[in-house]
Amino acid sequence: MGRIDTSNHKILIVDDEGSIRELLGEFIESFCPDAYIDFANSRREAEQKLEVNPYTHVLTDMSMEGPYSGVYVARSAKKVNPKIRVFLHTGSNDRTMENKIAREPSIDEYAFKPNSLMQAANFAYRELF
Repeated sequence: MGRIDTSNHKILIVDDEGSIRELLGEFIESFCPDAYIDFANSRREAEQKLEVNPYTHVLTDMSMEGPYSGVYVARSAKKVNPKIRVFLHTGSNDRTMENKIAREPSIDEYAFKPNSLMQAANFAYRELF
């Protein structure tokens, strides 16, 4: 089996925790070494980057500056490019917000604690291959 070309993938990882950004970035880079991976540590930084970069995927944390920051990142991403794929993850296990997230059209997939990072990685793997 030949190598799969992933150079057309441009991924934005948004999380206010540096260790989470690095972990997701390293995982994606391990199976997609040709993909362009960028990082943002806040909703504001993500929105600025989305305005100027043609990303294909966004993996965003739910809560950064505020409890629904990730939803706003997802909406901004879809506004710029309706075909962009968005995954939202949260370290929270507060299921009261799940109905709102499930109904949000800008979010393609989401995951809650304790499996949120593993599911984010699985989303990226499925999407990129």
